[in-house]
Amino acid sequence: MMPPLPDVSMPWMTRSTDRLPPARDSAKSFSCHSPTSGACSSRTFPPAFLSPEKPGVESQSTSARTKPDSTRSRSESGCRRSSGPVSCFGFLGDMLVILPYRSRTRQATARHTRPMRLLLADPPPAELARAPGSELDDADLVSLYAVPRTSQRWLRANFAASVDGAITGSDGRSGSVNTQADHVVFGLLRALSDVVVIGAGTARNEGYGPLPVPRRWRAAREDNGIGPRLPLVVVSARGHVPSRLEGLNDGSVVLATHGSAEALEPARRSLGEDHVLVCGESAVDPAQLLELLAARGWGRVLTEGGPHLFGSFLEAGVVDELCLSVTPRLLAGSGPRIAVAGARDDPFVPRVLVEEDGTLMGRWFHAR
Repeated sequence: MMPPLPDVSMPWMTRSTDRLPPARDSAKSFSCHSPTSGACSSRTFPPAFLSPEKPGVESQSTSARTKPDSTRSRSESGCRRSSGPVSCFGFLGDMLVILPYRSRTRQATARHTRPMRLLLADPPPAELARAPGSELDDADLVSLYAVPRTSQRWLRANFAASVDGAITGSDGRSGSVNTQADHVVFGLLRALSDVVVIGAGTARNEGYGPLPVPRRWRAAREDNGIGPRLPLVVVSARGHVPSRLEGLNDGSVVLATHGSAEALEPARRSLGEDHVLVCGESAVDPAQLLELLAARGWGRVLTEGGPHLFGSFLEAGVVDELCLSVTPRLLAGSGPRIAVAGARDDPFVPRVLVEEDGTLMGRWFHAR
């Protein structure tokens, strides 16, 4: 017969007097249950890495010093608490689940809490009075990510990747790789651009729609002399307009294709002839595309992929900058890399590096 267990208090078991700090918004949350006034309520905790919202939807992600408001959600599952640990009973029956409140709280709140900080600025902008390691505010980020004033035309690409180079998660979408910190820079880059260029496959897979300018960056956009509208240019070798973008003939969406594209005429009927660019006879010419965009006053060009489109820009020798966010995850598998192109060895020089909660965000200039 086993001797009785000693009465030892386990440090991870929660007493009824413990309280949880507020949690933040999350589309997919982990629920922990705590009683109030005899009822059972739940608080939602963000997963380790939050995915940004759909590319065509305004984001409410955090800034370097702005954090989301706390929310509370009600739970319909049955829970009760005695003087000891919490017990929750759901569809699995009377299974006792001991929830280590304090340890989960530390895990949930350890991310997206540190201010964004500067690691490298070479050369530092004249208006930036920050030393490496300093915390950054929005004005600092605008200075760090500004397009060079001496350039009439500038093409930069923006990608996020895991530490092992994957740009999509198991669901095949980039949102499962992004973090809140990366999404701050994602919105800023759009605001500092005249136009966003993407491949048709990326538009379909990521659910792109007309692009809003994030509210928090609209003043910076105006200060840089950029109009309020952010056009989306979709590059398609066959000339097909993604279904979600069909009929948007107000200029918010432009299709770029070539003269032999099978769906050229239907695209013109869908978007309007003025909103279809023909860039080459039998294939899309990236250099000609940039020329046509510049002729419309869109010299500051941001491409968000996908890998095939970015690879074509690299092969054409027209890429000026790569903005790469490395998120602190290792995904393994066979996920795609940022560029699909023939073997090459393009030199890039790091100019800016900032960090928040383990996400490294950098600007790399092509070393021409």
